[in-house]
Amino acid sequence: MRSYVLSLPAKMQPVVIVASTMAAALVVSFLTRMIFSEQQLVLDNSLTTSVYGTLGTTYAVLIAFVVSGVWQSFSDAGNAVKSEANALTDLTFVVCSFSAEKTRRIRESAKAYVQGVVERWDLLARAARDNVPTEEINLDTSSALVAAILAIRPEDAREVELYGQALDLMGIWLDARRSRLRSAEGNTAGALWGLLIAGAFVLFAFHGMFVTHAWAVWAVLLLGFSFVLGLAFYLIFSLDSPFTGRLSAGPAPFLWLLREFERSDGLGFTPAAPLKPRANAGQAGTSA
Repeated sequence: MRSYVLSLPAKMQPVVIVASTMAAALVVSFLTRMIFSEQQLVLDNSLTTSVYGTLGTTYAVLIAFVVSGVWQSFSDAGNAVKSEANALTDLTFVVCSFSAEKTRRIRESAKAYVQGVVERWDLLARAARDNVPTEEINLDTSSALVAAILAIRPEDAREVELYGQALDLMGIWLDARRSRLRSAEGNTAGALWGLLIAGAFVLFAFHGMFVTHAWAVWAVLLLGFSFVLGLAFYLIFSLDSPFTGRLSAGPAPFLWLLREFERSDGLGFTPAAPLKPRANAGQAGTSA
């Protein structure tokens, strides 16, 4: 079911989830209403209201717990993207301190890696939708960059210190990369979906036990409740797939880094232009 919803266009996903929730609410409530007589439900209305309030409070706590968990996972995925791009940026600036001959291979590998991340960003969505393993995404370019960094041979104390910083940044970059790829699979709330759906069905069933003077009021209350619950389901579902849908994390940090590579010498570093003396400087000094 998750793969099917993820395969839908982004605009259709909330429609399917909310409509399915509202349809399930109507079916379950009508079936419950058919089991009991209206006279019996009126007599037990106070007990039904009390139990319904307790179940609703418990279910609200469960929803808040799940939303908090998936939001944390979603935030971690976005932070992993930023941390990876930032570490790679810092790494390229440190490498600038070495000679161009020593770091030519690093410059080329870093640019190729960033280009590969941007071009293959849609593979992160496929990881959740089609259960595609993420370990192989950009493995070739990342391995080439690691090999280029390890191939440097520092020659003096200054280069040894800078090389140590480069190795530390390489470790941060690789850790952030692994975190980004692992978070692409999502489904951290997969074990709780059964509990969420079962709890929703119980609440729909209890709603069917209420008696109102007008069927329109009963239907509006049920549809309003199920509509809000469907939106909550869509929020959980979207946050649980951090690289798919309308709420997905994008490659903006890598796009910025790629622009820096393309407008500079490949290191993300553009030397400042020398200041030009003003033509009227001498005249200004004479007049003073």
